[in-house]
Amino acid sequence: MEQDYIKTQAIVLEHIIYGENSIILNVFSKEEGIIGIFINNINSMKSIIEFNVLSVNDFTLKKGNQFYYLVDYDLINSNFNIRTNYKSELFSLVIVDLIKSIFYNEVCNEKVYALILKTVIFLSKYSEDQYALINAFILKLVSYLGYQPSMFYQNSHNRFYLDGGFVDSDGEYYQIDNLHAKYMIYLMKNRYDDIVNKKYESINENEILKILLKYTMNNFGIEYLGSLGYLEYL
Repeated sequence: MEQDYIKTQAIVLEHIIYGENSIILNVFSKEEGIIGIFINNINSMKSIIEFNVLSVNDFTLKKGNQFYYLVDYDLINSNFNIRTNYKSELFSLVIVDLIKSIFYNEVCNEKVYALILKTVIFLSKYSEDQYALINAFILKLVSYLGYQPSMFYQNSHNRFYLDGGFVDSDGEYYQIDNLHAKYMIYLMKNRYDDIVNKKYESINENEILKILLKYTMNNFGIEYLGSLGYLEYL
């Protein structure tokens, strides 16, 4: 029936080999949220680069009981440049980890979808300022979803609490100086176009990234993020 078919744009989160000639894509769809797409006869396709992590496609799908089945697709952007250096590839895993951990299947959020799409484009385009981009992404993501951290750092003895930001709390916190607090505020309030054209001297961006990931895990009840451990190697 015609209503069993849908057209949607989606960002690939992962692909899983299934048997000798099939794969399952987990994607974040603009209209459908996280869904699984079953693709048969993968060996007959000219290339599977279209289905690499964080590639963007327009899909035509048929809905089944457990999966959506691929009918047709058009590649929008392979975002291949993300896979050309270790840092951008790791940051792409951070994005995938967060989306898979926060969102349930078939729960869509078009504002978050647009944020991911823009973040991926900037990560692919800019080899510099990638720490600023991923830190800004996390701050904007949690803010869109109702967990924007308080940034009144001058009233909290510069303690950034994992349950609310710069607030008075009895929970776990990290001591953050004024320079790093202002850095976080700038990333949260400004556009990517401005963020990538600014110098961030004397900022320990890797440490801020780890703190923001722990803040996200605490507020969304995430017990484990595999990408967090890899940050020790940067």
